[in-house]
This record gives sequence, C-alpha cells and structure tokens, in this order.
Amino acid sequence: MLQRFDDTSGAVAAKPALAYRPEIDGMRAIAVLGVLLFHAGFPAFSGGYAGVDVFFVISGYLITRIILGAIDAGEFSFTGFFINRVRRLFPALLVTVGISVVLGGLLFSPPAMKKLAEAAIVSVLGLSNIYFWSEAGYWDIDSTLKPLLHIWSLSLEEQFYLLWPPLLLLASRAHDSRRARIALVAIAGLASLVAAGLLSLHHPRATFFWMPWRAFEFMIGAAVIWLEFAVTPRGRLWREIAAASGLGLILVSFVAYDDRTPFPFPAALLPCFGSALLIWAGGSCRTARLWTNRPMLWTGRISYSLYLVHWPLIIYYSWWRFEPLGELERIGVVIASFAFAVPLHTFVENRFKRSRAPRSSDVVFLPVSAAAALGIVALAFSAKLDDGWPWRVQQAQLDPVIVAKLTPWCRDGTGLCGPPATVAMIGDSHADQYAGAVAETLKQAGVRGALYRTVNACALMQDSYAVDALSERATSKCRTGQREWRDRIEAENPALVVLSSFWMYGVSKSFPARYVGDDSIAMPDLVESRARFERKISESVAWLTGSGRKVIIIGSTVLVDRSPANCYGRPKYLGSPDCERLNVVSDPEAQAWLSAFFRELAAGRSDVLYVDVAGVLCSTVPCPLGENGTSLYLDRHHLTPYGAMWVQQRGFRPVTEFARGLAK
Repeated sequence: MLQRFDDTSGAVAAKPALAYRPEIDGMRAIAVLGVLLFHAGFPAFSGGYAGVDVFFVISGYLITRIILGAIDAGEFSFTGFFINRVRRLFPALLVTVGISVVLGGLLFSPPAMKKLAEAAIVSVLGLSNIYFWSEAGYWDIDSTLKPLLHIWSLSLEEQFYLLWPPLLLLASRAHDSRRARIALVAIAGLASLVAAGLLSLHHPRATFFWMPWRAFEFMIGAAVIWLEFAVTPRGRLWREIAAASGLGLILVSFVAYDDRTPFPFPAALLPCFGSALLIWAGGSCRTARLWTNRPMLWTGRISYSLYLVHWPLIIYYSWWRFEPLGELERIGVVIASFAFAVPLHTFVENRFKRSRAPRSSDVVFLPVSAAAALGIVALAFSAKLDDGWPWRVQQAQLDPVIVAKLTPWCRDGTGLCGPPATVAMIGDSHADQYAGAVAETLKQAGVRGALYRTVNACALMQDSYAVDALSERATSKCRTGQREWRDRIEAENPALVVLSSFWMYGVSKSFPARYVGDDSIAMPDLVESRARFERKISESVAWLTGSGRKVIIIGSTVLVDRSPANCYGRPKYLGSPDCERLNVVSDPEAQAWLSAFFRELAAGRSDVLYVDVAGVLCSTVPCPLGENGTSLYLDRHHLTPYGAMWVQQRGFRPVTEFARGLAK
C-alpha cells in the first residue's frame, strides 16, 4: 500500500510521490465512457451522466492523498499545489474554450454566439457551474446550444481545490492530527450530504451545480484513504466481492437513471459508493481486469481530453446538420471524440501537466497561460458586447408595415401606458412577448392598458401552479405572483383582462411540470394535471367575468422541436436549410387539446374572446417559422418582437373590435 500509518504523529500519511495506480485510470475510463455514451444519445446509457460523480470521488481520493503526503513530508506549498493544478487542467481547457469560441463564430447564430461568449468567459474564470445554474428555467436556450455546458463540473472541481488544501493544513496542525483529519472528512462530508438533502427539496438545480452541496462526493473519495487502513480486505474473495459490487453500482446508475432521477441527492450516492469500493478493492483482483486492460487504461489516460472535446464536437456537428443524430452518427461522434482527444492529450495535456524544472519553466508558463486566458476572454467579451457578431448573418428584408408598428407601447394615452388603465395584461414571458402586439392593438382601439408584472411559467389561477416536483410548491414564484395579480385586479378593477401565458407548460408531455395546489399530496399524472388546469382556468374566467369584466385569452404559440432562430440565423456562408421541412411541431396533441378547451370555454359568450395563435401561425402547411429568411421565433416557443407583430397583423383584428369602446 502507498499509504502508511505514522506511529509518531498518529496521522494517515502518503508518500509525496504517488506510485501509478492502473485501476484509477481504469475507473476514469468507466466514467468518461458513461458520459460520452450518454451525451451521444445512446438510450441504454440514460444515466451515463453519473460518470461525473465517479470523477469527483477519484478527485477527492487523489487530491487528499497528494496534499497529505506533501504535508507529512514537510513539502506542501500552496503555490506549488495550485501551479500543478493549473498545469494539469488549464492548457487543455484553454485550447478547448478557444477553439469552441472560434467554431461558434463560424457556425452559430448571433443569440447562440452571445450565450457561448458568456459561457467561455466564466469557463476560463472557473465559474461556469454558477453561471449555468443561474440560467435555470424554461426561458433559457436549449442545452444543445451550449458547447461549454460540460465545463461546469471542471469549475466545481477547481473551487474544491481552492477550499480543501487550507482545511487539510489546519487539521494537520492539530495536536492529534490523525483524528482531526478524519473528523474534518466526516464533518465536511456529512454536512454537505445533509445540506444537499435539505436543499434538494426546494432548489434541486442549486444542489446539482454548487460545490458545497457536491462536496460529499469528494469526501467519499477522501474517506477511502482512512478506510484502506481501518478495514483492509482480507483474502482475494473479499476484494473480488468489493470490486464486483462497486462496478455493479456504477453500471446500474448508468443504465437505470434518467432525467427524472432525483440527482445528486440521493441518487449520486450509488455511483459514489461504487467508486469508493473500486478504489478500496485495488487493482490486484481478477475482476479489476475488466477496467485495467490496455484499451481501458489508454482511455483512462486520455479521459480528461476526451471529456473536454466530446461535448463541443457533438454540439457543433448537430448544429451543422440541424437534424437529430442517427444511430450511425452517434457511433461516428464517439469515434471522432477519440480522434480529437488524442492530439489534445498528446500535444497539450501531456506537454504541460508536469514541469521537470518548475521554477524556471513556470516563469514562462504562467505569463503565457495568463495571456492566452486574457485573449480568449477578450475575444468572447467582444462577441457578448456585439450581441453575438450579427454581421456574420445575412440581413433579411422585413415587412416595412410590421417594422413601422414596432414603436413605443404608449402613444397619446393609448396602448400599454400603465395605470390608471382600462385593460390589464397578465401572464408570464409570453405576455412579455405579446406586449408590443397588444399595445398596438389597444392603440387602434383607442384604449389604455397596463402590463402587470410577469411571472415565468405562470397563469392567472387560484391555488394552482405548475411545478416539476411537489417539493417546489413552497418556493414557487407563481404562487405569490397569482396572489399579487388577483389583489391588483380587485384594487384597480380593469374592464378587460388579457391573459397570455405559455399554456402548454403543465399540460404537455414535452415538459415534466404538472399542476398542483396546496391540497395536492402527490404529483399528478398528465390527465390529472389537465383536469386541474381546466377546472382552475374556468374558475378564474368565472371570477373575472362575474364582476362584469371581459376576458381575452391569447393562445400558445406553436412549440417546435428546435429553435427556428438557429436555422434562419446561420452565418451566410453555411446557407439556410429548409427550416420548415427540418423542424416539426412538438406534442401537437397537447396543442390541439388546449385549442379545443379554450374554444369551448369562449363559445357563445360575448364577454370572453379566445385568440387561436397556433391557428394563425399554422394557417398554411407546413407552419411558417420565418419570413424572408428571418425567424419569427426567438426559441422553441417564444416569438421575436417582429414575430409577435406578424401574428398581430394576421390574427388580432377581433381583439381590436373586442376592446373598442371600453375607454372610460
């Protein structure tokens, strides 16, 4: 064993120079293959994302051993540790981020390029996990447009590297350093695990992306150091059992988990404990040959470069094709990932990860690395400031009549001018998208309106809101937003209320959200969610019209499987594919169900008007997603201001007539 028990200090120690552990490289191969096959879209590996957790356990084990070994040998240096970490991680990362920015400039539409630029900046700064957490929500662009999304795990590790060495150093200076170290690992791990469990009830995405609530995974790896001394497997049989059990736990998570699995708490414990068992069992048992053979060891040695290149490759290839990957293409991107990883590993990662003469070479390495990082950040920052370099895209000829209507929302006291108002517009980001169109309609009707504060993924109801999990009820912004809307309506008493929300959310199989209330004791299925939606919307309309108000319901836009903006917004030299032919409507059954429900709700009534936006957008087949080479859509279901006005021109005439004459 590499570790020893130092009888004089009573502390678990490790030799400063660690001997090669082939089974660790084999574990890296298992981890990266799981992630690669998951990202390539192989259904059998729906839980392959758990490979990241295997990496976390390995990091916790190795980094703790390295630090403790250096401390016990009297050779630990914060500067040396961080320089070694920079050498190990930064060169390959900078090359990946830099090439991704260049490729994004060649391929991406301006909105996607702007997002990529932001991701590149935070990736270089080691903050991408926090950045991607902040983008949570259905308004965000699709994850298939984020070539640097996978860097979140690397940023999380970098933050761990900043926090863990000083804590270990403090524990090592205690009178009984052995107990202090064990107590540190135990307390940090349990505190992180308990906090992750509590936070996952209300903020699962924060639990997923933030380092403090992932630290228990690193601590499981660190705890193996103590376990190797406290409980040594006796005999080959116990090692075989430990190795087989560990591999089984990891593989079960790879094939049994999916996007609905509660992760990282508690599901991450399975691959983490499996990884700990593999490390504890060592590489001498027969079972370990499954991951210590030459192909697996080679894959493990290039695993970091393979992890870096595979996701951008998949994203850019999918963007260029603008079609879902076929079976052969999935195999192709796996092979291509290896092909691109080898030169990155050989000429960049291996070239810089160690320095034979640290003091002399670091004088050159550190300034050059800093200059390269600043150059990439500067390039990305220019793309962000310039809104994604729109000069790369062919400028379309827009309808001048529609463009002329893109004027301020309020004119001569009509439009959306704010209180006091005759018309109240209420909803979520879809109300925001139609604000200009409704304002133009109210101007034509000679009526003054006000846009109430919008709340994402929310509709005007009472005690009913769409959530992904029942535990999200307590922190639902929709819950408080609905109350504010109702209070304001009662206080201002508008004559007309315009309701505009993304009605598909909560009633479509395309989204996990379902409608619940304070009386819900379990997450409903789709049928139950739709029944609650029908009941609560009908109650809201009855409450509004019962006081003499009129109601306009603006229907949902057509949900498509990919953002049309990403098709129409391709740089000129790529050419534009047939965007309508390549795109398809997502969950048309839900769209038809919604339209039928709203039509029935408004049928035969003079105080309720339903505007069938989907019918306007799909008046021809296939549904027009753009006009004159420009997209009507901002993403999969939000319209651009031009797209919203395009709908207004073709479908809002009844709204004008309905609102006319309401002015007081």
